[in-house]
Amino acid sequence: MALAKIALAILTVGFLSPNAALAEEQILRFKLVITMTSDAKMELPSITEQSVTANEAVGVAYFEDGRIAFKQFALATVGGEKDGNWMGLSTYTFENGDALNLKFNGSWSPEGSQVEYTLLSGGGAFEGATGTGELTGIGTSWKEALLFEGSFTLQVPGT
Repeated sequence: MALAKIALAILTVGFLSPNAALAEEQILRFKLVITMTSDAKMELPSITEQSVTANEAVGVAYFEDGRIAFKQFALATVGGEKDGNWMGLSTYTFENGDALNLKFNGSWSPEGSQVEYTLLSGGGAFEGATGTGELTGIGTSWKEALLFEGSFTLQVPGT
């Protein structure tokens, strides 16, 4: 009898809780091609081989499950030709209108490039989601575009 009362109490609290819907973890893996669409570069006269740049850029992400997302983002970079840091804001919009809005920071060096994401908000199927992500640069011979491999680990409510 006591066990039945405990079970009933747990169920009641669960139904009354505003966060009663359990979140499902989704891991989205993808490849991303990006290109810069504009930049404003400022050389720092007292610091050689360093600059500050603000860029707008776009890209296309190809997900393992077959979905495609258009990426629009703005970023600021500080560094030189060989190494530096970047930070910015990014939106991935899927063909059906679902969206992920993220902030990111990262770095580049002779060893490669990497980015870490934090999900700020989501739209459509990602409404109310939380999560993180990452990108790792993949070397190519491209001059006007960059290739990355990435993933998002999301907690999506009600899925």
